[in-house]
Parts: sequence; structure tokens; C-alpha cells
Amino acid sequence: MKYPVFDATHIGEAIRDQRKEQGLSQKQLAEQAGLPQNIISRIETGKEGTRVDRLLRVMAHLGMQFVIIKQTDGLTMPEDD
Repeated sequence: MKYPVFDATHIGEAIRDQRKEQGLSQKQLAEQAGLPQNIISRIETGKEGTRVDRLLRVMAHLGMQFVIIKQTDGLTMPEDD
């Protein structure tokens, strides 16, 4: 099976931008989402993967949606090993 290639930092940047737009600190968002602040930092920097449930929880608190788009022409796909 092939999966789209994406950079976790892009998701993290979008989350950081939305958090700042709402005037929230990482600590405030962490408290609202029921997560440690360091998890918010990891998500925003894309330095370390996070569980999908945590990512979705943070995005929900920011009013964001996670959308899966079916593969179409133009996506870069890694080769199966």
C-alpha cells in the first residue's frame, strides 16, 4: 500500500498559526485539550510524532478539521518496500 508523503511540520505550523490567531498560549491550549504542554510543543515543531487521537483532540479544540483526501494525480507517493 502507498501513502501520501507529508511533512509533519506543515501540520504543526498550521496548528501553531491557528493557536496564535486565537490568542492562546501553548499552556492554555494544553489545558483545554487535557494534554501536557510539551505535547503541544512537539506537535507544533513536528520534531516528534504524536498519537492521532492527541492530534485530533488539539485540532478539535482549535476548530480545525483533519481531512483525508483520496489519492489523485500529482501526489508524491513512496514506493512499496
